[in-house]
Amino acid sequence: YAQRVTSEGRLLWGNGAAVAKGDEKQQNDSLTAAPDGGAFVTVWEPNLLQLWLYRLGPEGKLLWGQRLSTTDADSLPDDWGAYGSFDAGRLRIAWTHQRQNGTSAIDIYLAIFDLAGHRLNATGTPITTAQDGQFLRGFVFDSARKQGFAVWEDRRKGTWEDMDAVGALYKE
Repeated sequence: YAQRVTSEGRLLWGNGAAVAKGDEKQQNDSLTAAPDGGAFVTVWEPNLLQLWLYRLGPEGKLLWGQRLSTTDADSLPDDWGAYGSFDAGRLRIAWTHQRQNGTSAIDIYLAIFDLAGHRLNATGTPITTAQDGQFLRGFVFDSARKQGFAVWEDRRKGTWEDMDAVGALYKE
């Protein structure tokens, strides 16, 4: 569920707006403000290893929802850890994408959407595909410069205890 609250503490969406429904376990992953008072919400389904993106309108109504990454016949990916930015009429969602569950092939992906939910960069663009694991820890976009910045923990040294913080700028 999601809730919109005024600066005085008044609830605007009654008892809350249902974001994702179903029998599977669900966890809120991220929340990004929409320009009209609505919200973009990512929900992780741990049993299905899926990350979904939902759009709530200004009244809390579910406008659309879709899975962030897709599988092919030979893969079982896991996706989590999303960060969003709505700038210049576009929603940008970056997330951690494990190419095959149970492996250390973990990358950072980016998807760009318009308000209607149309994906503007096909299945998503990898921000990094270095060997071993990268775990997204933050993402921002500057519409004036048409530039994004992602920061992640990088496990290329081979241990979970000795990860480096890495960042990258990209231009649109």
